[in-house]
Amino acid sequence: MIKNTNSYTLLEVMIAMAVLTIVMVSVFRLQGQSINMLNSVRFYTKAPLLARFAMSRFEEELELDPDIESDSGDFENSPGFSYEITTEELDSMPEDFEYLEEYIKTVEVKVSWEDYGLYYILSTTIFVDMT
Repeated sequence: MIKNTNSYTLLEVMIAMAVLTIVMVSVFRLQGQSINMLNSVRFYTKAPLLARFAMSRFEEELELDPDIESDSGDFENSPGFSYEITTEELDSMPEDFEYLEEYIKTVEVKVSWEDYGLYYILSTTIFVDMT
């Protein structure tokens, strides 16, 4: 009888398949993490720009109507992104500047991407010109 030394045993094939399976699972897991990181980077790059855009539009509206307290909506050129703006008056002012209290507001802009549950908050204090 001639012995064939070029063939693989069942055990060798099973070990090779197990190693291949572990490698493939690792590659797919890395692919998923890469997609999540890409979406996060895209959001945190785009969100500050959108927040500033929403803030500038809100400041223009404040010039027309200083009593506006909030605003919300979606961005036309960025599907899936939405914003919510809230304002508050300052709680404490130095006694010498209390007459300015009604002209100063704290504005918070929250930009969110509902599809991925991400949000970005821009908070600032602005002077509302009442002339």
